[in-house]
Amino acid sequence: MANGESRGTIPVDAGDLAFSPVGATLAIVHSEGGTVELWDAEEISRITTLPVKGGSGYSTIAFSPDG
Repeated sequence: MANGESRGTIPVDAGDLAFSPVGATLAIVHSEGGTVELWDAEEISRITTLPVKGGSGYSTIAFSPDG
């Protein structure tokens, strides 16, 4: 949001998070659970939950510059 107002809360415990280059998608890694959640940043709604290959132990996440 341009004015910095809160639009809502995403109810998760995040190990790390990253916004897509255009800011439409939020990715959240859960290092303990071995999953990544993708959220629609505008609607504040979960798109999907993905398993992480190899299980837990991941603590960072990033998008490539081209999304």
